[in-house]
Amino acid sequence: MPDWRRLARLPDAELAKLDIAVVSLSCAEGLPGADEIDLDYGLYRLDDWALAVREYTARLMPQFRRGPHESDNSAAYFRTRC
Repeated sequence: MPDWRRLARLPDAELAKLDIAVVSLSCAEGLPGADEIDLDYGLYRLDDWALAVREYTARLMPQFRRGPHESDNSAAYFRTRC
């Protein structure tokens, strides 16, 4: 896990290459209760949720194609509503 002090010194382009969950959890270091965080399990759960959202959204995309006007003709807007 990267140290938050090191992360704070990274250029934006380098920081953007890192997993946002890893960055967020790294920044929790030293906060009350942070020592109770199971990093591996947390990252696993986030990946699991991301997969579930991806599958759910893919299942609903035909609904968007039938009536894009209901989502301001924006697939991105439709996806956020999913």
